[in-house]
Amino acid sequence: FIVGLAMSRSLCGLAFWVQLLLGSARAPPHLIFVLVDDLGFGDVGFNSRFANSSASREIRTPSIDELVSEGVHLTRHYVHSTCTPTRTSAQSGRLPVHVQTTLKNPEEPDSGMPRNMTGVAEKLRAAGYHTHYVGKWDVGMATHKHTPRGRGYETSLIYFEHKNDYWTQKCMQSQCCKNFGSEDDQS
Repeated sequence: FIVGLAMSRSLCGLAFWVQLLLGSARAPPHLIFVLVDDLGFGDVGFNSRFANSSASREIRTPSIDELVSEGVHLTRHYVHSTCTPTRTSAQSGRLPVHVQTTLKNPEEPDSGMPRNMTGVAEKLRAAGYHTHYVGKWDVGMATHKHTPRGRGYETSLIYFEHKNDYWTQKCMQSQCCKNFGSEDDQS
């Protein structure tokens, strides 16, 4: 397992590990990439030994801790200050400055990852992997080609917007909310 939390900076490292592991005679490894918005360093158990607070020692994340202990814990990858550049960087393997550095609404044609860039799912599928995406997409939705399916994912369970209410499932930001729902639906 290769696990990267709050990672977006370079998929070159991921590509290196995939190449290294695929070059061996054994079956290719399962790859799990976890990207979490607003996750503090001490908000996971495997970092509690580094954090110096009682709150960080109280946090228990045994499943994530196990994935990290059995995999590769990437510790030198950082995120952009907003979500869209972080996600476009993670999907393209390029720094945000080369992809997207603004927080645009996902339905805008120039939002997300430009279509001329190859995404990580396309490369993984070419290497024989099955690809699935779950969670916040925020890499564009102006056309079908900007969506997870258009980017190489076989299946996805996502929401497109920057902010969604987990309890009501209503989007909370962007023109898309106003265009595809009544005012009552968006309250």
